[in-house]
This record gives sequence, structure tokens and C-alpha cells, in this order.
Amino acid sequence: RGGPPTILPCRRTSNHPSLPRLLHPFNGLRRLEYRGYDSAGISIDGISVDVQSPIVFRQESSIESLVKSVHQGMVTVCMNFVCFDGFDCLSNEVSEDQLGWISEDWMRVGDDVGVGGGGSGEGEGTVWTALAHIITGVIGSGVLSLAWSMAQLGWIGGPLCLLLFAFFTLVSAYFISDVHIYSNPNNGNTTMNRSYLQAVHTILGYKNGLVCGCLVYFSVFKTAVVYTITSSISMRAIRQSNCYHEEGHEAACEFSETYYMLMFGMVQILASQIPNIFQTKWLSIIASIMSFTYSFIGMGLGLAQIKVLVKYEIAAKGKVEGSISGISTANPTQKVWLVAQALGDIAFSYTFSLILLEIQSTLKSPPSQKVTMKRASTIAVFTTTIFYLCCGGFGYAAFGDSTPGNLLTGFGFYEPYWLVDFGNACIVLHLVGGY
Repeated sequence: RGGPPTILPCRRTSNHPSLPRLLHPFNGLRRLEYRGYDSAGISIDGISVDVQSPIVFRQESSIESLVKSVHQGMVTVCMNFVCFDGFDCLSNEVSEDQLGWISEDWMRVGDDVGVGGGGSGEGEGTVWTALAHIITGVIGSGVLSLAWSMAQLGWIGGPLCLLLFAFFTLVSAYFISDVHIYSNPNNGNTTMNRSYLQAVHTILGYKNGLVCGCLVYFSVFKTAVVYTITSSISMRAIRQSNCYHEEGHEAACEFSETYYMLMFGMVQILASQIPNIFQTKWLSIIASIMSFTYSFIGMGLGLAQIKVLVKYEIAAKGKVEGSISGISTANPTQKVWLVAQALGDIAFSYTFSLILLEIQSTLKSPPSQKVTMKRASTIAVFTTTIFYLCCGGFGYAAFGDSTPGNLLTGFGFYEPYWLVDFGNACIVLHLVGGY
């Protein structure tokens, strides 16, 4: 408007133009957008000998409208002729995965120029980095409290509930990964949803997004409080463990948690300077290693206690600790409350829905991000379920009705004290990354 059209050449670097290279002319147009556009267009040549060239896209309003129009048009062309870098020209034969790769690559370009919710460009993650992120978010110190949950539910209800929650967690993960890239059937716009809340806004609308936003932020706040308290308890437990070792198990080793909460908060102020989840790969890997470490320690100590029972007590009792119905209570109301609390602990120990789409955004393609995310989710849920069954089962078999709320901080074990200290230190390091 107000002058001749701006010509922005795009240098050809291969036989066919690739979608990411269209980023340069779009960025050029955006730099000039301050002049004001009533319309904009772009012409793409050299697509294929089978496709009539050039293909021209015109769109009124902003550059973002043009970007969306080109995206839709190029995916339509790809349905018949895929001629971008890394693909052969296949007439009328394009797999769903190939279309997924093209769509994901293009949406990353759209994100960089202001379409699809913003981001930091193409991800480089693999199924293993995704697995590290999931494990960091899923296997928390709650794994050490599953023995208590198992004690409330018994030998049948406990394992059955773990398996049911694992199944529903995996199903929900599959559903959420499918909406990472969402095409609106009403207006044809395609959006890459980089967060759970953005997906709700995109699919269900603004009002539902507000309601969901309140629940999401409450859940994040609740999780942050739990992580802060748990980390302070673990730090205090290290000091208590040394005190019990030096002064005896009956000593009054009570210490305040306040200073430990402040220490954890100061560490999180520093850790929160990490820009986004794209930059947390190594933090997640370290945190996931820590979670496996203290899980193994909990299982090992529980198994050692079972060996002691086998040697000294089972011969006399004729059975291991625990029962089919779990811990007995004085009245039914108390039993219902304890069972509900146990179910809540199990549910909390599985969920990673709120961070699934962020993790999926870090993945590279091909293969399709959706395929990689589903594979990582399957491995993660299967692995965590095995750990949960072992930790819960070993702890319950070792302590029965006396199972503590946490195998390490509840001092079900006093010795070896250095191993208890190391396990609690691993919990703190994991929660730094999990937070």
C-alpha cells in the first residue's frame, strides 16, 4: 500500500524449495510490516514438473494470515506431489507419517514468524530425551510412599489400582499427543499446541480455556508446594539419620524444615532462569537418574528387610506381612478416608498430562513427533509401573501394617545410615529438576 510491491528474492539451494526456506521471505515481509499492508502475497516456483507453477497465494490483512494460507495450500499440494527436501515425488501416494513430517516442519516455521503459539524453532529431541523428561515429571519421591498406599488397599486392590492407573495414564497420553497439531474444521487453520492450556484454548474455546487455566495453575501451584515440602523433609531426614546413628534410635532428633525450604527456594530461583524446556535436557537426564537411584535404594532396603523376615519371623508366622484387604481400622469411615488418600497418592504418582505437549514440542521429525511421543509414553508408563509394583510390594511385604508413609524419610530404615542419606540426597536433586 502506498508504493510499488517489495521484491524479496529467495535463493534456490537445491532442486526443490523446502518449506523451512520460506521462512526468509516471510521474515523479510514482517520487517516491512510497519509500513502497513492491506494485502500480501507470495509466489512459489519450481515445486515439480507435475505441478503447474508458479503457485500464487494472496491474502488480505496481516502477514500471519498469508502464512496460514500458504501452509494450507502447500499441504494440499503435498497430498498429490511431495517434492520437498528429503522426499521423492510420489503421485497420489503419500503416507500419513510423511504428511505429519511436512506439517510439523511447516508449523515450526509458522511459530518462528508468529503463527501457532510461539516457540524456539525446530526441536532436536529424541525418544530418549522425551523419556528423561517424562521420568523426571512422573517418578517422584511419591514412589517411596506407594508401600503405604499398598498397605491401605491390600495385596489385591493395591496392584490392581496401579495397573488401572497406568492404563488410563497411557490412554490419556495417546489422546493428548494427537492434538499437538490441530486443524480447525471450521476455518481450516492449523495450530501447533505447545502446552495443555493452549490446546484447550484452541479446541474448546476461550471460556473453557479460562476454566481450565484456573485448574492448571492450581495444579502447578499444588505440585510446587508438594515438591518444596518433600525436598525440605528429605534434607531434614539426612540430618536426622546422622543424629540417630550417633546418638541411638531412641534419641530426640527433631529439626525445623524452614531453613531447608528457603534453601530449596533459592536454588529454584536460579534454576528458573533456564529459558524453556528446550534447554532442560541435561537437567532432566540427571533428575531421572536420581529418581531411578533412590527407587532402587527403596526397593533394595525393602528386599533386605524381607530377607530378615524370611530368616527369623516367617518360619514362625508361616506367612509374609500384609493382608488381602489391607490395614484394619476402627470404623468404616476411617477406612474409606485412608483408601481415598491411597488412590490419590497413586494418581498423583502417574500424571504427566500437563507437560506432555511441551515435551512433544522438543522432538525432531522425521519420524512424526506424535509417533515418537507415543513410543516414549509407552516405555515410560511400562517402566514406572514395574518400579511402582516393586517398591510398593517390597515395602508392604517388609513392614505390613506398620508401613511408614515414606520408606526413607519415615525411617522405616535406620541403617546403613549412609545409604539412607544418599537416597534422600537423590530425592532432593531429582526434585530440583522436577520442580
